[in-house]
This record gives sequence, structure tokens and C-alpha cells, in this order.
Amino acid sequence: MESMSEVVQAMLKRVQVDLAEDEIAVALQAFNLDSWKERNNHMVLKDHFKRLCSIISVAGANTGSMLASAAKWLVKVYQAANAHGFRVDNRKAWTWILHPSWRARYAPTMAWNDDCEVVVGFYLSLKINTTTLERDLGRLLTQLSSHSGPLSADGSTVASIMEVNAEGPQEEGELFLLPDHVG
Repeated sequence: MESMSEVVQAMLKRVQVDLAEDEIAVALQAFNLDSWKERNNHMVLKDHFKRLCSIISVAGANTGSMLASAAKWLVKVYQAANAHGFRVDNRKAWTWILHPSWRARYAPTMAWNDDCEVVVGFYLSLKINTTTLERDLGRLLTQLSSHSGPLSADGSTVASIMEVNAEGPQEEGELFLLPDHVG
């Protein structure tokens, strides 16, 4: 159990480095509509939009401010939809704002430009792999708990299990070949 704990702690530290200190991941927090519900952090979120615009080289000087304004409009509709029992995820809500007819109906005075569409499109095009990471970590822990032999102190057993999992046979049929006369 101690070896498994060390592996999990090492993996969690790696995830924290990859996600918490990733400049783009931090800037993408501006798209979290639940964060916009709180009034005291709007300047930070607006700065995240500005930083993201800089990272992806969107030239519009006011794009970050326009996106912040859009988030404020969008969060109202997002909250109303969820309050009425429509479970809308964050990404789906951001797709609404791309439609001119939606903007005309729910945010008629909101400023919007092509750069805003580029930034929102960038966000929507990203594949977030948190669930894959969690699933893989869970599978590794299951395999470690099923392991009947000793675990090496240097982590080589865990490394071997991960290698077989990634590059080894993925199905039982890949382990065995049927004799030619059976078939």
C-alpha cells in the first residue's frame, strides 16, 4: 500500500504541475461560467481573457473586455436554464453566444467582433482530458491492487504495468493464437 501511495502522490504532483502551472489552462478559467457568478473576481477573469488573447495572438485590443462582457450576459441565461431544470454544461453554453440570433435576442447591446469568435472557437475546439487521466489512474490502481507479487521500491513494477497497459495486448484474443486445425 505504501508503494501504491507513493505512485499516486507522484502522479498527483505531476498533474498539479501540468494543470495548475500551465499558462493556457489558467487563462481558460475565464470560460468557467460558475466563476462569473461571484462578483468579486471579475477583474481576474477579465485578465485571464486578455492573457488568452495574447497567447493565441488575437490582435483586438478590446477583445478581452468584450469576452468578459459576454460572460456576464451568458451567465444570466446559463443560470436561468439550470434553474428551470435544463442541465447545460459550460461548453454548450458558450456555443450559444456564437449564434448571432442568440446574441440579438438575449444580449442585444453586447459588443462582439470576429476576434471574440476566434477565442471562443479556440476554447470549444480543445479536448479536455481530465476524465481520461482519472480513468487511467483508476485502471493503474486496480492493476496494482490485483498484482500478486512484490512491488519494487524503485517503481519499476509500476512502470512495467504501465508499459504493458499502453503497448501490450488490449484484448484476450491478442494473447493466444488458435491452432490451425481448430477453427
